[in-house]
Amino acid sequence: MKTWLAALGLWLVLAFTAGAARADLQSGLQAFQSGDYAAAQRELLPLQADPNAAFALGLMADHGLGTRMDPAAAARFFATAAKAGHLAAMVNLGLLYDHGRGVPRDGYVAQQLYSGAARGNETMGKNNLAYLWGRQNGLLEEALCLSAETLKVEPQNPFFIDTYGFILLRLSRLDDAQRFFEKALQVKPDYAVAMEHLGDIARLQGNNAAAQNWWQRAQGVADRPTDLRRLQRKLAGQADDLDAHPPFKLDNNGFGKECAMPSV
Repeated sequence: MKTWLAALGLWLVLAFTAGAARADLQSGLQAFQSGDYAAAQRELLPLQADPNAAFALGLMADHGLGTRMDPAAAARFFATAAKAGHLAAMVNLGLLYDHGRGVPRDGYVAQQLYSGAARGNETMGKNNLAYLWGRQNGLLEEALCLSAETLKVEPQNPFFIDTYGFILLRLSRLDDAQRFFEKALQVKPDYAVAMEHLGDIARLQGNNAAAQNWWQRAQGVADRPTDLRRLQRKLAGQADDLDAHPPFKLDNNGFGKECAMPSV
């Protein structure tokens, strides 16, 4: 009898603790969504083993929200969430590996993380994987189909439209690519990367003056250091590697390469 009562008492303590933890988690996530990052940090740090808490903490560390910007800490939080199957955390951790922020730059690891998210039908994972393959100039037909899938979900997303155009550019389908870049600019007139890509088309067509004009326009609105460095190289006439990684094994992970072109 005493053993049963003790077990019941333990169960009640555990149930109360779990309930309190869920309440703190909900409170912390609500604080994060409302922009009260100090409260979110306070509520979520003790719960960082939870994938949703870890993901929110990763975003705050990555962007310096309620704490100092710390990509290495962001990577640790995203890794915790990604191991639990959190798809958006896989994408964000992939971005850190893709660009070498807080972790060593590693295209293969980025590919595997994007692939895991894409297999879970995460749209940004599909987009980032397609763009990565495009930068590496491989698996382009598979990349085109992955990109097409993102446009079925968000046909007016300028980033997804540009990705599709970029892969067409890598396939030397310049007229088709130009239509997609122009569409991306219609949706987002200050989109520096789409301007840059229109400059790339002009260069390939032998119109260096038009290329310089597009790159200068892109430079005027670009805000990411990687984009600015790439544009400076192009304007100086230096070879452009499209931010490609050193060669690594491209793995299509069963993604197909038969699909129709989206309309723009």
